[in-house]
Amino acid sequence: MYRKNASFKPAKKIALEEGCPGFDTYFLAIAGQESIPLFTDDLGMHRICERRTIRSWLMRDFVPASVFPKTK
Repeated sequence: MYRKNASFKPAKKIALEEGCPGFDTYFLAIAGQESIPLFTDDLGMHRICERRTIRSWLMRDFVPASVFPKTK
C-alpha cells in the first residue's frame, strides 16, 4: 500500500498546475515519483503524462507487444 501522505504535496502541485481532478493527481504523482508507467483510458490524463514526461499508455491504443516482450 502506498502511503497517501507521501504524495500529497506533489499531487497538490499537479492539481494546481494541470487543473485535473484530485483523484487523478495521486496516480500522476505516484507514477512520476516512483517512475511507474501509467495505464489509463482517460485521454486527458494521458495528455498530462505526455506534458510531464510520465511514461503512459492510453488503453484504447494499447498494443501489448509494445510493453510485454514475446516469450517462448
